[in-house]
Amino acid sequence: MTWGLMADVGIVIPADKLGGWQMFRHYSATRLGQAVATTAALIHWYGWSKPEQAMAYQRADAEYGGI
Repeated sequence: MTWGLMADVGIVIPADKLGGWQMFRHYSATRLGQAVATTAALIHWYGWSKPEQAMAYQRADAEYGGI
């Protein structure tokens, strides 16, 4: 579901950012949080139990902001 959603909103993960499952989850959550995802949606998609976990990805991140 996450790959399709990311494609739908125009998010592309650069080849140099694919460094394993945890890196994929972090990068995709960051990009979705910046693009369109609500806190509730991130909690659902990533299986988190606390809003703070999702809110950490809903920020402007200098490392990923220009991609």
